[in-house]
Amino acid sequence: MPGLTAEAEAELAQLSQNLHQVQDKFLQQWTGESLQRFLKDNQHRQVVEIKKTKDGIEEIKQEIESLKRKAENDELAVGEQRQKFQRLKQTIENTDKEVEQLLFQKEEHVKTLEKGATDLQEQKELLEAQDRATKRILQELNKAEGLYKDWLGLKFKNIGGGRLQFAFSRIDPNDHDRVFFFTLKIDDNKYQVTEHHPTIEGLEEMAEKLNASNNLMEFVVGIRRKFKQLV
Repeated sequence: MPGLTAEAEAELAQLSQNLHQVQDKFLQQWTGESLQRFLKDNQHRQVVEIKKTKDGIEEIKQEIESLKRKAENDELAVGEQRQKFQRLKQTIENTDKEVEQLLFQKEEHVKTLEKGATDLQEQKELLEAQDRATKRILQELNKAEGLYKDWLGLKFKNIGGGRLQFAFSRIDPNDHDRVFFFTLKIDDNKYQVTEHHPTIEGLEEMAEKLNASNNLMEFVVGIRRKFKQLV
């Protein structure tokens, strides 16, 4: 080359030769069979890497699905436990209500029994009082039985339940054996006429007067007089 020294030209020629050698070597390695072999090896590595990546992704997906199923199962289990808790809670509430109802019924039953016992005691005392009053009246009547029987044609008897039956004869002049009667009951220390035959009027007023005066003989004579007015 013009302007270069022989030494420079020799060095430049050597450099060019070295460049051509490198170029030839590169072309020999990266073309033809060498290039195909490199590409094939590289493709195989890529396929292996891709497969590993896909397998890894699949494992991750399976793990995610497993976690989702576990979460769903856990949620289902929690839901079942919650429902079981609600059922138990409702059962406890219902049991509490039943217990309260039973306690209330027990209290009411006890009150009923106590009231029944009180009523029975009162009834017993009333019957005893009626029995005492009936016996007292019978004693009084028995004392004058002869007089009443002969004069008034009166017979009397205790028919139970605090009741005395008074029967008159010798009222009807056409039939001395015809019977006129009334029944007197002693209830709570008061006299009540429960039966009478034949029917006469004014018994309520006469009973009120008897309870006020307690004069039984006057009442009996008054009833006989009422019967006699019907003949």
